[in-house]
Amino acid sequence: MLGALRSPRELSLPGLVGPGITAPTYFCRFPGISAPAAMAAPLSRPFRTYPMQLPSKQAARQEALKARDKSAGQQGRTAGSALASIVLTQIPLRPAETVGGYWPVRSEINPLPAMIGLALLGHRLALPVVEGPDRPLAFRLWRPGDPLEAGPYNIPAPGLSAPLVTPSLVLVPGLRFDRQGGRLGYGGGFYDRTLASLRRGWQPTCVGLTYESGLGDLLDLEAHDTGVEFIATERRALRASSPGS
Repeated sequence: MLGALRSPRELSLPGLVGPGITAPTYFCRFPGISAPAAMAAPLSRPFRTYPMQLPSKQAARQEALKARDKSAGQQGRTAGSALASIVLTQIPLRPAETVGGYWPVRSEINPLPAMIGLALLGHRLALPVVEGPDRPLAFRLWRPGDPLEAGPYNIPAPGLSAPLVTPSLVLVPGLRFDRQGGRLGYGGGFYDRTLASLRRGWQPTCVGLTYESGLGDLLDLEAHDTGVEFIATERRALRASSPGS
C-alpha cells in the first residue's frame, strides 16, 4: 500500500495530508445500462457579474474543501458508483475514447468506478503523471490491476514503461465548478496548463467531476483559468455553454 498522499492539486492548501491508497477491489455493474444514450441538456450562460467584494481564491478553496469533505463523509463509497452511472449514460462518448482519468486523493469524488465502466465498453484508460512543477501533466496507459508507482508528490501513477497517450476524454478533478464550466482548482496550475496544452492541437471532451455540493455559483475566473465542457456529479450531468471564458 502506498503511503499518505500530498497532491500537486493541493499545493495551495497548507497542512493537508492525504489518505493511504489501496487498489480498488470492487467491480461495478449498473443494471439496465448498456451503451451511453442520453446527452446532457445545454445550459444558457449569463453575463458574468460579481459582488463588489469577492472572497480570495484561498478562502474559496478552503470553503469548497470543507463542503467536499462533508459530502464525502456523508456518502462514503456510494457517490462513486452513482457518478459512474451518470458518466456512462449522460456524457456523449466517441468510439474508442482514450480516457484520461485520475487517482482520487483525500475527499475527491471517486472516478474509478466510472473508469472501469468505460473500460468495459472498450475505451482505453490513462492516468496522469507529473513531469515537472511548471509543465502540463502527461498521461500514460493504465488498466485496472496494473501496478502503480509512487510518483512525484506520492500520487500513484503508471511507470515509465507504460506508453504515453493523448486523451480524447479527460476526467477533471476540482474543488468547485460553476454551471458554465468554470473550475476552481487547487492552486498548482497543473490542469490549467494540461487542458490548455491539449486544446492547442486536439479537441478533447473535458468533464469536471464533483459532488453535487461542489457545483456552485459563477466563479471569478482569471485569464489562465481553464474550464470544462461538462460537469458530472453523483446526481446529474450538465453541459456548459462556453467553458473557460
